[in-house]
Amino acid sequence: GDRTILDVVPEVDDVLARCRDSLRLHQSECGIGAVTYHDFETGSANVSLHRAERILTAFERRRERADEDRGALDATPTWETLSELRSRYHVSQSELAEGTTLSQQQVSREWGESDEVRRTVAARLREVLTDVAET
Repeated sequence: GDRTILDVVPEVDDVLARCRDSLRLHQSECGIGAVTYHDFETGSANVSLHRAERILTAFERRRERADEDRGALDATPTWETLSELRSRYHVSQSELAEGTTLSQQQVSREWGESDEVRRTVAARLREVLTDVAET
């Protein structure tokens, strides 16, 4: 019938997509099933208040985690720490090289060996984590 549904958040697909992208999350990392989240982000389903709360919680946790992870970059981080952060935030070697004097090939070839690459990667990851934490 023509009943009004009061427990949904209308037209949030673009907001969800922008936030998820800015937080560097995959759809499966948004507090609900990936297929359901995909339906919300594409606008093919309405977001219930309950699910919106779960998504928001996942988004808030991501921001908090990024802020915590920045602390791991304060000292000289290990290669293991850099690898974990690169994986957690879905950062490619090409993206790590962007805006630096390094090429993606140098990052790949000298990963785990070069102090210059370690410093550069740590600085780039700090930028990424700052962007996520300030989303």
